Amino acid sequence: MEMKIGHRTLKTGIAVTLSLIVSNLLKIDSPVYAVIAAILVMQPSVSDSWKRGLDRLLGTIMGAIIGIGFINISPGNPILAGLGTIILIVIMNKFNWTEAITIGTVVFISIFISDRTDYINYAYHRTLDTSIGIIIAVIVNYIIYPPDYYEKVMEDTEKNFTDVLKYSIRCLEVLLYHEEERINVLENQIERIEEVILTSEKLIEIQEKEIKVIPEGHSKYKKMQVSHNMEKEILQHLQNIQDVIEKGINANVIDIVRKDLEEANSLLINLHTWDKNLSEVQKENGEEINLKTIAKKIQKAKSNVKKHENINDYSTDEIIKLLVFLYNFEELLLKLNNISI
Repeated sequence: MEMKIGHRTLKTGIAVTLSLIVSNLLKIDSPVYAVIAAILVMQPSVSDSWKRGLDRLLGTIMGAIIGIGFINISPGNPILAGLGTIILIVIMNKFNWTEAITIGTVVFISIFISDRTDYINYAYHRTLDTSIGIIIAVIVNYIIYPPDYYEKVMEDTEKNFTDVLKYSIRCLEVLLYHEEERINVLENQIERIEEVILTSEKLIEIQEKEIKVIPEGHSKYKKMQVSHNMEKEILQHLQNIQDVIEKGINANVIDIVRKDLEEANSLLINLHTWDKNLSEVQKENGEEINLKTIAKKIQKAKSNVKKHENINDYSTDEIIKLLVFLYNFEELLLKLNNISI
């Protein structure tokens, strides 16, 4: 099994190394606080690192202040230690510094139970140690592989569109050739597509925080957001199509548009086989083919249904299901074409 080292893992290791080097250069007697701060502050985004770092710095200062106050009352007293911890946590929650509770209480306890007489100097150094770790972590996160999820999101989007194309081919085959046993396969496909969309959504939320940090941040975020919104619309069309397929459409009703759907399916298979940009115009028997032209065939099928001379001979519910399928399939292809341009 191949072991992959992620950027955040690498940056955490570098931040730890630099924290120890700087601590040694400054002759800090307890570099562990700098190292802990560097580890805790390294986050998926620079802005999150800065916010978490600032919270932890404020928490460290608060822990030091309360530690100094309580040590002057009764150093090392177990009851005061518990009381001080409670007060500190309440204050942290009040100011929404929840990320700093752990390090703040550690600093408080380390000062309160210390047998050193120069506890003010000790508190100052604990704050300094933590500050060093925080500053190093933020700088490393910004300089080395700064968080930029644009390529990842766009790659996932491209993969999703390929999966949508496969789904489109399969759902037409299920509809045309009554391969009901493949309905579960289609449902699983939609679930995988939805999982990728949800993952992309989380990455886009992180990217939004980095607009002012990464190069071309605003432009990249806007492109990601447009692509993601289109993906969600496509997913809705897929779910509508899946709902119709699961209910089923009478074979006699499908026969009205069978020829159009078979032609569309054949062209979709060819596009998928060519494995090129789906918006590019390909040629087959002299005819220009891309997703937009296939969508026109679906539009033609819709028109054929509405104009069919014997439409009143069919069940209204079956005709409505067919039209719902055709409408969503056409919109699916058009949106897929637009986003792949």
